[in-house]
Amino acid sequence: MGKTYKLTPLHNRTDFDCGNQALNKYIRSSVDRDIHNRLTQCYVALDQSEESVIGFYTLSNFTVSTAQLPRKYARKIPLGYLVPTILLGRLAVDLNYQAQGLGGFLLVDSMHRSLSAAKISNAYALVTHAKDDKAVNFYKHYGFLQLAENPRHLFLPLKTIEQNLL
Repeated sequence: MGKTYKLTPLHNRTDFDCGNQALNKYIRSSVDRDIHNRLTQCYVALDQSEESVIGFYTLSNFTVSTAQLPRKYARKIPLGYLVPTILLGRLAVDLNYQAQGLGGFLLVDSMHRSLSAAKISNAYALVTHAKDDKAVNFYKHYGFLQLAENPRHLFLPLKTIEQNLL
């Protein structure tokens, strides 16, 4: 595992299957619309031929209210403030490449990209919405914390990422 790329029309997605039909449909047909409308950006890991997508994630702008943050993090932010964040909206790995560390690689790659993006446009944290308890545990393993209103909504302050990755 070495590199991710911005998704382009040249990347083959027709055979991508992560076991989740919604994510399969998204990468095959919906993500192009979201990229075109500037709603998200998609990054992909490719097979050895560098043609077929074997994993992907999306990043977009997002906000959370201070009420959603644990007190430890919210106390320095004005009450009711909408905190700028980066949303890791989707992350998926093809079934043929699961349990080989690709998901963790994509997550760490998204952290690096989030740090770079935050230098241009301020962001406080990386946020994600886990689809199930298995995904919650995956993100918690990497230090993500649960937001107050929904236990499947998690965040990791960019300062924490910066301290741990750099």
